[in-house]
Amino acid sequence: MYPVARRMRRGLPRIAVWDLFPALFIVPWLALLAPNAAEAQTAPVCTSANDDGSYTVPFNWALKPSGLAGNTKFRLLFVTSTRRNAVPTNIATYNTFVQTSAKAGHSAISDSCGNLFKMLGSTSTVDARDNTLTTGTGEAIYWLNGAKAADNYADFYDGSWDSQVERNEQGTTISSFAVAVWTGSNTNGTKSSQPLGHGSTSVGAVGGSGTVPLSFGTRLSSMTLRLYALSPIFKVEQQPPTLSIDLSQASITEGDSGQDRSTVINYRMSKGHSAQFPFLACVDTASSTATFRTTSGGKAADWNLVTFVNYDNVVLNAESGKCRLYNYPGNTTNQKYRLSVLGDTTAEGNETAVVTIKRASG
Repeated sequence: MYPVARRMRRGLPRIAVWDLFPALFIVPWLALLAPNAAEAQTAPVCTSANDDGSYTVPFNWALKPSGLAGNTKFRLLFVTSTRRNAVPTNIATYNTFVQTSAKAGHSAISDSCGNLFKMLGSTSTVDARDNTLTTGTGEAIYWLNGAKAADNYADFYDGSWDSQVERNEQGTTISSFAVAVWTGSNTNGTKSSQPLGHGSTSVGAVGGSGTVPLSFGTRLSSMTLRLYALSPIFKVEQQPPTLSIDLSQASITEGDSGQDRSTVINYRMSKGHSAQFPFLACVDTASSTATFRTTSGGKAADWNLVTFVNYDNVVLNAESGKCRLYNYPGNTTNQKYRLSVLGDTTAEGNETAVVTIKRASG
């Protein structure tokens, strides 16, 4: 068999190395230092705003609009699946209604973020654009789990939206027909002459041909219609780094007793971090046939891990069958450790050594 090094399965790289005689099959399994699927679905928490008033969401957040880069800001819009009348004159009543809908909706919206949604509507004392903080240039607005509605606030209040395929708080479409929505507003987001709490109240319509989202006639305020809800400003976190790995040698020949050999496994981060990054290094003895570090069950030790960072022959603080927490240093993109193949005079067949490196939670 010729020495081979190969990478397998996109997203879960594997390096295999056969030494010449006897053979030790070294398999460093590497999970990319990016959020795993469960972490990506975790709802963000909106308890502390960034300096610009936005709230950070994970790069792989389920409701992040497709294609948005790290540090991009955006907002989410939905139409409530439930209805109510437009009799109250206090905007807080309507805000509470849409917040309740947001918190009962898509699982990627936490209660703390749901509590920050506001109704896109006007009373006699509050304009919709002030209630939702949509003055100035602003951010792009997307339907929750849907297409982009507007490029910015000016586009949002120009009388037409880029997409009128509405979504509710679950992120699903409501109807193939036009949907009437309470607004109490003019097209530009200011209060109309028939605001919320008036005997007849301005409505918008979405989802039909020729409809105008914010001002499309009036209805008696005693009727029950849906409401628009607009999120706070979200900001996409920076894309997490990914790793590539390679070996400094393509093969190793195990020596006799006292003739230890080693190979360096380099791991390279796609971009540096200013702060250290936690991860786990695991010795997978359940999957290994080679004996790790110490003689066990009459078998001589076959391999060890040393020198995690500086290639200085320091034994890695790892234990058989366990994971240890380590920190990738800040402002670095290339690190390495050494896997030592321990020589002995015992006749052995081909064996495997498995090491796993994966992202630490938190």
